Amino acid sequence: MIETGINSIGLMRFLVQLAAATAAALALWGFIFSFVNIKIAKFIARLFLAALGFLGIAWFLTAIIYFPPAALAHEGIAIGPINEFIQNGFNLNFWLIAVLLIFNIIFARKKLRLFFLVNFSILFLFLTFTTWTGFWGKEQLFFSLHNIHSIFTLGSVVTVDILYLLSLKKKDWAPIIYKIFPAMSAVIWAGLGIDFLSVFLALPETLVLTPQFYFSQIVVAIIILNGAMFSGKINDILARLKQLSPGKRELIHLFGAVSIASWLSITFADFFEFSASLVFMFSVYAIFIILAFIAHKLILRLIKAGG
Repeated sequence: MIETGINSIGLMRFLVQLAAATAAALALWGFIFSFVNIKIAKFIARLFLAALGFLGIAWFLTAIIYFPPAALAHEGIAIGPINEFIQNGFNLNFWLIAVLLIFNIIFARKKLRLFFLVNFSILFLFLTFTTWTGFWGKEQLFFSLHNIHSIFTLGSVVTVDILYLLSLKKKDWAPIIYKIFPAMSAVIWAGLGIDFLSVFLALPETLVLTPQFYFSQIVVAIIILNGAMFSGKINDILARLKQLSPGKRELIHLFGAVSIASWLSITFADFFEFSASLVFMFSVYAIFIILAFIAHKLILRLIKAGG
């Protein structure tokens, strides 16, 4: 039996991070789209409320049931926030969650731009203080930047994926969505830069050369290569609304599957210390990519069936 190091506490913290990053990214891009197309912005608002609801449930269950463990950086940097730091974060975020939920109960989708802006600001603070050391220093800056970058990387990647699939159903929205994709790609790159900055603050004393470190390094390299391809030629093809051949369409789905599977994998790895081999980790990673690709194809088939 292979021991992976995965536990339920880390899994719940991962779900909180995923929900918070996705909700914040939806708020950010909803705000941008409110200046471009109000119908798309309203659709994003509905998605945001669903992500917020998931965040509320995941955070509440984690705060009440569990006492969170240490986390790892994507690049294999081991600054394990002691339980006190994470508990401090949960104490601070209790008030942010309360404000967030009350604001959305009262003002849900009223004055759309203000709705998105306030929600993004609160979630930005939420991720800033997920771990709180008690004072601003190098260690706290690492934790804050490392959590914040998920908005611009993982959250934006999920948003891009949703919007691309939406564009296949709403053909009249496609030109508007595709013109924003280059800006979204630039923000994802900026988010990766924020992550690298957080790692720079942690090096060299916290570097741990384990299979998990090498796995994270290689996946980050794959993200960079995949992103360079998607943000270049693919974005250009989509923005010009060129008719795509079946092969290019499959390529876009593959790039999307690699992107979302990669960000999910390294974010998931943040909350565990894996004891599995590098071969095992990449086998699971390959399965994630295949599942993401199949999910894309199934959603596309449902879209076509629904007309």
